[in-house]
Amino acid sequence: MNKVPTESFFRVIDNLDTPLAPLATISRDWQPVIEARTMAEVCVRSDDASQLDVIFGDTRRRLSLKKLKYHIILPSFSITRWGKLPSRRECSENDTIFSRELLSLFVRLHTYETDGGPSFGLQIEVSSPMDSHDQGAASVSEGTGPDRNNNTYIKFDNLDPEPLPALTQVAEIEQSGGRNLHPTVIESILRALPAVETVRWYFSGPEVRLHDLRLEIRTSLAQALSGAKLSSLRELNIYWSDAEVFNHSFQSRSLLNPQTGADDLSIALRKVAQLPTIKTLKLTGSFILSNEFFNITSSDSDTMTPSGGWYYTGDPDSTEPNNERSYDSEDEEEVIDSADSDAEDYPAVWEWVKLNGEQPNHLWRNRPDPEVYNPFLLEAILSVSRMPSLRNLTLQIGSMGTSLVTDLEYRIAGSKSSKLRHISLESDMEVFEWPRWDLLLTQVTSSYDGEATDWDIPQELKQAITDITGSEVNGFNIWNGNQLMEI
Repeated sequence: MNKVPTESFFRVIDNLDTPLAPLATISRDWQPVIEARTMAEVCVRSDDASQLDVIFGDTRRRLSLKKLKYHIILPSFSITRWGKLPSRRECSENDTIFSRELLSLFVRLHTYETDGGPSFGLQIEVSSPMDSHDQGAASVSEGTGPDRNNNTYIKFDNLDPEPLPALTQVAEIEQSGGRNLHPTVIESILRALPAVETVRWYFSGPEVRLHDLRLEIRTSLAQALSGAKLSSLRELNIYWSDAEVFNHSFQSRSLLNPQTGADDLSIALRKVAQLPTIKTLKLTGSFILSNEFFNITSSDSDTMTPSGGWYYTGDPDSTEPNNERSYDSEDEEEVIDSADSDAEDYPAVWEWVKLNGEQPNHLWRNRPDPEVYNPFLLEAILSVSRMPSLRNLTLQIGSMGTSLVTDLEYRIAGSKSSKLRHISLESDMEVFEWPRWDLLLTQVTSSYDGEATDWDIPQELKQAITDITGSEVNGFNIWNGNQLMEI
């Protein structure tokens, strides 16, 4: 062992199929080398939190740690209740256990901190053992099943929780699985991480029919981003999961602040983009954003606006709505009794999907609405001039589940051409010596007889692009039924 260079030894053990941990017991020489790998990323459950002492109580192991995955375990429940919506008592118990375990984790990590210690990443997951019991429970339960926690958010068990101790050595925080955490929890966590550089969060929005909860979560997330001190933040990556609205005649309610009329979330995200340390701002999934949002670096925006409008328009008579149901019963009766009984809950699924705008399937919005779409696109373009250090910008409006998808990309001089150009022209990625824009409009449905969008680039957009790049807009080239604007 002493005659083998450490780097060569690492290359050998990294290609082994056997578990590495037992190899640490071979000899004292092997132990530190093996643990440099096995202790780099460690998973600990809250019901076995003493394992943290094994890691942080040993200096060598602590120095090897790069990421700590901490799993807070919530109480289990019966298979029968797996088919029910969570009761108030269950939610209260979950909040209490979560609050206790999260505080315990931060207190424990705080006691281990030493001056000049290396930083590490912290990933938090919260779930019950029954949350992953989908297949087994599905055979005996016909109730709510795997969707039972979709609109439930884990939060602190009182309105004025004890502040979490500061962890100055956590440089990365991530939550990408398990139960949804309420944005108030996110704010408390961020406040306790003064040196955090990277924040990655997976977020599932409430269903459209639950407007008050939807507005609460959106407003609270805005407050979490505005209230936390993010003086060292370099990367913010949030994925917002939301259902597609397939009924283009659906009238959505406003998500703007009822008192001020402002789009709080778009404004909060814009302030994050203006932080002097920020390098990457990536918002994916189905964010509903307005033109108050820009500056940005990467974003996926829904086809709907925060005020309840749409970025796209069209002729509702151009296609017939599809009212076909995929449910067994035409006469659906809602039965929900989640207090303490073991009776399964049977939501009125067909009524719920209609209230969420998911049915009937009526995709008739197949071209940009100039009054809404143009100002949004213009703000995206103008934001580049306000960010002299920006290297690239990507924006998508809509998804492959909608009638029309807009992809906008910007690249600085000297960078490779955008992926849009590569995909549309089926050409190799090129390096351009000047700043470049690409705008791709993809017609997804085939029910529209016109060109891809029948949308003309307004003069103010052309002028804004010309002012930034110094080159004139060349117009559209048509590729595979799509429109690619080369600039």
